[in-house]
Amino acid sequence: MGTYIAGTTVGGLAGRIVAAMVADWWCLNAGQLAIVACAALATAVYLATMQPTVVDRSSSLPFWSALAANLRNPGVMVLVAQAFLLMGGFVATYNYIAFRLEAEPFGLSLAQVSWLFLAYLAGTVSSRVVWRFAADRNPTFTLFVVLGLMLGGLALTLIESLIAIMVGIVIYTAAFFAAHSIASGLIDRRATRAGVSLAPPLYYLGYYAGSSVLGWVGGVAFLNTGWIGGWVGTVTMVAATIILTGVLAGLAERFAKP
Repeated sequence: MGTYIAGTTVGGLAGRIVAAMVADWWCLNAGQLAIVACAALATAVYLATMQPTVVDRSSSLPFWSALAANLRNPGVMVLVAQAFLLMGGFVATYNYIAFRLEAEPFGLSLAQVSWLFLAYLAGTVSSRVVWRFAADRNPTFTLFVVLGLMLGGLALTLIESLIAIMVGIVIYTAAFFAAHSIASGLIDRRATRAGVSLAPPLYYLGYYAGSSVLGWVGGVAFLNTGWIGGWVGTVTMVAATIILTGVLAGLAERFAKP
């Protein structure tokens, strides 16, 4: 899972940098078209290189029973809620930190701001190595640690210093992808045998729903109260995730896979 997440960090930073650079040089529509072209190319490569999957069509997948098993399992649903909050706060931060850096006192161009997304590379590393740290410790404890680092990174973005903001974003990004790697790795462990086939899809449903819904909500906060409003919203999401992690710790033994 860590390898997969590391790959998503590279795609995420490439998409943001390409779109911003093209939009800054030409126009917004050109930036959007560049992303469409990249997505089309990636899809073509995937279709050309993917290996065929053999599925026994004579047997039906227990979709509804697996869904019901997960909805009744607090250990799984806590992780789904964590994914929703974590990704929502992360997307909101990256969506609107750019506007802060383009405004005074920083006055950066869109192309210059786009290079901030190289901070994703910190996530490329952290998503792979965090399990080495967690291997000798309780993964839930490790999740507490990286969530605390997320809050520390966010705190640095309040300082009126470009260097402090950059350092804060790097810490925040590394900690986010570490948290995502741990949470997504725990989802199978928290699912029962009846629900394990559908637990990861539910996790990613929460993950991308958070991106869509809370990413937009963060924009509403930013428009009405500026960066501080968006910052408070993101801190609230991370704090809620810490609370949910505490709940997860309490449920770990009871809802561990038999």
